[in-house]
Amino acid sequence: MPSARPTGRQRRELARRERRRRQRLRVAGAGAVALATVIVGMFLLLGGTGTSTATSAPEFSLAKFAGGEAALSDYLGRPLAVTFMHTW
Repeated sequence: MPSARPTGRQRRELARRERRRRQRLRVAGAGAVALATVIVGMFLLLGGTGTSTATSAPEFSLAKFAGGEAALSDYLGRPLAVTFMHTW
């Protein structure tokens, strides 16, 4: 009856796979530590209060393409992204 033990080549392949797995775990662990360090550093750098220091935007209005005007106060309480574009 043949033996179920791995051959020399199979043992080397299993050892190589195990080394790669351990290396991936080390890299992932180092990445997680680096990310945590950056997050904690930013928290401490910004004072750790969690409060915003932003001020309100000044009131302005723009002409619509379809006619009329759109004022900033028309969007009060809703998220708004304003993009200013130009062409040369």
